[in-house]
Amino acid sequence: MEKLLLAITAIMLVTALSVIAISQFRHVQDKEFCSTPACLRAAANILDSMDQSVDPCEDFYQYACGGWMKSNPLPAGKSDWNIFKKLAETNNLILKEVLEDENFVLKSAAEAKARTYYRSCMNQKKINELGTRPMLEVLKKLGVENITSDFNLTEWNFQRMLGIIQDEYNVPSLFQWEVMADVENSSRNSIAIKQIVPTLKSKMYYVNKTKDDKILSTYLNYMTKVGVLLGGEEKTIRSQMEDVLDFETKLAEIIVPKGEKKAGSKLYEKIGQNISSSQEITILSTEYLQKLSKLITKYQSNPSGQKTIRNYLVWILVHRNIRYLPKPFVDATDKLQQILTGSKIENDWKICILSVDKAVGFALGAMFVRKAFPGESKPMVNSIKEMIGFPEYITDFDKLDEKYQELEFNETQYFENHLKFVRFDRLNNFKKLRQPSNQDNWLMTPSTVNAYYSAPSNTIVFPAAILQPPLYDLTYPKFVNFGSVGVVMGHELTHAFDVQGRLYDKYGNLHQWWKNSSILNFRLRAKCFLDQYSTYEMNGVKVNGKLTLGENIADSGGLKAAFRAYRNWVKKNHAELPLPGIPLSTNQLFFVAFAQTWCSVKTPELQRFASLTDPHSPNKYRVIGTLSNSIDFNWEFKCPSESAMNAEIKCEAWR
Repeated sequence: MEKLLLAITAIMLVTALSVIAISQFRHVQDKEFCSTPACLRAAANILDSMDQSVDPCEDFYQYACGGWMKSNPLPAGKSDWNIFKKLAETNNLILKEVLEDENFVLKSAAEAKARTYYRSCMNQKKINELGTRPMLEVLKKLGVENITSDFNLTEWNFQRMLGIIQDEYNVPSLFQWEVMADVENSSRNSIAIKQIVPTLKSKMYYVNKTKDDKILSTYLNYMTKVGVLLGGEEKTIRSQMEDVLDFETKLAEIIVPKGEKKAGSKLYEKIGQNISSSQEITILSTEYLQKLSKLITKYQSNPSGQKTIRNYLVWILVHRNIRYLPKPFVDATDKLQQILTGSKIENDWKICILSVDKAVGFALGAMFVRKAFPGESKPMVNSIKEMIGFPEYITDFDKLDEKYQELEFNETQYFENHLKFVRFDRLNNFKKLRQPSNQDNWLMTPSTVNAYYSAPSNTIVFPAAILQPPLYDLTYPKFVNFGSVGVVMGHELTHAFDVQGRLYDKYGNLHQWWKNSSILNFRLRAKCFLDQYSTYEMNGVKVNGKLTLGENIADSGGLKAAFRAYRNWVKKNHAELPLPGIPLSTNQLFFVAFAQTWCSVKTPELQRFASLTDPHSPNKYRVIGTLSNSIDFNWEFKCPSESAMNAEIKCEAWR
């Protein structure tokens, strides 16, 4: 079965790249090197990124990326810099242009709404004029004057406040719920309940109090500052926020880490008058909810605990809406972000682009595609659209307008525009409960420089933004494209057979379809990856082999599938010429292209933050770990058996 799975992955990868790669290759028999303009550009980019003084068999990451890291220091205000980030910056400038340039013709009402939303976000004068009024009006609906005002315990209704915050304002305070494809029958939707993500994103910041005193004290200062901005008295605010932070810590303690989560169980409950008593609810965090119930019961048993829960709910609501308030509120987050990531908050216009993308991202995506893929690139876009790039409806302006027809924005009401989107999004999510599951639903917008695999729909998605230079260039040699975006494709395809993906069948349903012997064999092979990556360390921070297991397996499978796909392409077409000025074969250049996809620099703060929250290994070890396990890599570079890049025990999920 293993060989079949890998073969299928390789075939799918060749097909995907064949759909995208429509350029013609001119094979010149009488030349030793490829000298086309595209090859010269590729050679220059590769050479500039390399450090050829390093032995590739000892540290291939430094060999491939040493030059890139030297010529790409962290830009001011950034905590992370890599090829994906650079491309995202370029795309942001395109998005800024289409949103601000009056000469860029809008083709639909939906696109006009995107521009209106952006203008409301950029209208700092009006936002400052409104001040705290929009937020205080929201709090009044909860019976709250300000963030820590006194209240009557006998009149306070915990369930009512929780319901308003969760349902009307879409703020997951104690748990998350959403309508999604049923895990046991992906053709229909059901309600799924999950544990929360803590405010600081990782439970470790709360439980390692001695180590993270500075982070927690900065967070407390931020909470206090926001409370004062909303009209509270500083001493009172700090005292009550200390209690809130203590409650948050107790919440964090019961959160089950990502690497330890188990598959969801199915329960049947009556959760409201508008939902039948037979409505199925998927509980994805049973252990967490059981402990949460005990924690809430304890706090609800006395007036002090009730007040803390009330203040916590109000705080989470305010915190989740900070970016839609005047600049002093946004600035209050700056020190917290610096201590967590080592960088400051983004420029106003970049924050506004993120907000537009979140609210009407496919309208913005339609504008992006027209601007980024114009004229001579139109045939490429049309071919991509068949399976990759963007959902077809964004080029059908009537359908695009229909998607956002219930939304109306005002250029002078940014906070209210946000609330309109929240209600719109929540209502659409709830409507799905009465509808069959949409297997073609995109979870990323076209301007996103990323890709993903969805187990419930058994699909991979590659937004248009990732299919641009330097990640992909239709004029580049195939070994470059296969080595870069091809491996990314293979990575996403491999997720179908990783730790989580293997639990779902071809229809996206959760059930065991592997033989017991295959499961046992897979677990043994997975343990090899877990043990290997757990030995890696970056800036004094250990890699979490359990948290990163699925991604490490996908990296390994993606590399193998992409290299196999490239070799199959060569067999069916022709051998390619190597690049001038680089003493490497085309096969070797494939692996260099792979490694250079992950060249990056990060602040130590973000590195630690990522080690606690990111299921991906540090980029250095995504290269070193993956290549040291690769038989193909070692065959091409002839690394000695005792070298660092030729692991004695090679972890391999699929052969």
